[in-house]
Amino acid sequence: MQPKSVSWTEIRDALAQQIASGRFSAGERLPSEPELSLQFRAGRHSVRRALAALSAEGRVRIEHGRGAFVQDGLAFQYTIDRRDRLFDQLERKGHQADLKTLSIGEQPAGAEVAAALGLGEGAAVHVSEILILADDVPLGIGRSYHPLARFPDYRTHRRFAPTQRMFYRSYGIAEYFREDTYLWARSATPEEADLLKQYPAIPVLETRTRDTDASGATIGFSTTIWAGSRIRFVLPVRP
Repeated sequence: MQPKSVSWTEIRDALAQQIASGRFSAGERLPSEPELSLQFRAGRHSVRRALAALSAEGRVRIEHGRGAFVQDGLAFQYTIDRRDRLFDQLERKGHQADLKTLSIGEQPAGAEVAAALGLGEGAAVHVSEILILADDVPLGIGRSYHPLARFPDYRTHRRFAPTQRMFYRSYGIAEYFREDTYLWARSATPEEADLLKQYPAIPVLETRTRDTDASGATIGFSTTIWAGSRIRFVLPVRP
């Protein structure tokens, strides 16, 4: 008689129990997919689905070409606030936040960017794309747009001021505020999954928001693609 095939949910539950019991410690790499297939006598598809589920739950971090690693706690938590920034929140909780610049350039504003910035469609805007990391783990891909006329010598400022707060302060804007944050889930593109080092089947979360100065004038527009299994958003309810 053939042994009963192990389902992907049974693999997921068994690995989750092993992680919870301390058999695999935080940051440790799990056995490879072929090794898990042999261990559970299951197909690679079932193993891959189980790992994807654990990643979506925030229990493991999957990096293409390297394997699956036990996550240090559940996903990073980010409270969307008008003034409190992601880097501040991460560092208060003991995480190392970092940015990697992917590209800096200029382009004509499309309809959405122009409307957000209060510009005419086709107006020149600066574009900066970054990879957001926490403890060397990719969290998101950020793309920010700023009016060329408001921010001259953009490349020089960006080179020495990679965060939004540093960037605005380099132009004498001491305080800025986050406005109109929109959030939704969607499928990741192959390029996004590669940059975020996650399985393409795992969804991403996308946010779009405007930055305003103390007078209420819009000074920037940003879109961010977040690794869906590594970030948890907190949305405060205000009276």
